[in-house]
Amino acid sequence: TRAGTTARNNLAAIKAWHAYQNAEWHGSSRLRYVLSGVANLAPPTAIRPKRSPVTKEMLDTLASNLDLTSHFDSCVLAVALTAFWGQCRLGELLPYTTTASINKRPQLVHLQLRPTRSQASSILHLPSTKNAPIRGEDIALISQASEFADAPRALLHHIKMNRLSQEDPLFAYRAHGRSIPRRLTTLAFLARCNEIWSRAGIPRIT
Repeated sequence: TRAGTTARNNLAAIKAWHAYQNAEWHGSSRLRYVLSGVANLAPPTAIRPKRSPVTKEMLDTLASNLDLTSHFDSCVLAVALTAFWGQCRLGELLPYTTTASINKRPQLVHLQLRPTRSQASSILHLPSTKNAPIRGEDIALISQASEFADAPRALLHHIKMNRLSQEDPLFAYRAHGRSIPRRLTTLAFLARCNEIWSRAGIPRIT
């Protein structure tokens, strides 16, 4: 009834519990054969369909419908363009909640911003990524021909609009006149994007 990857993940959790408890783990070649059988016999209903991609046209729709005089919307656009052109996982840019550790998401100090097209690219250091959770990785943000879908320009506008300091989270905004910027979360970001895309007849993105 389950996909092979689901069974493997469940067993990995049980194996991790054994390691934490310093208990003997009885995994074997036979167990690997069983997992292969589960993968081979998994019904089509056990495999989730691939998510629809976010396209450049969707970015243009987003950029043209966000209010860039809004602190919140300016931050949303900066995240959307950074994630798209930097090919980032959303969790590498935004926390799931405002109480999550600040050290694993970029701050303004991590950004080398070159907002003019005469410069090759802007560089953003991600403190923690899926492939490099400790040392992080650098991503390049190349200026685009579109004024609306240009990540460096959107970042510059967002930073000025929200008056961020070097130690502030890069993707934070001034909510309702607050003196301390509020971190944008994954849920709030996706909710705003889907609000705009749904009005344009675009299916909900998760």
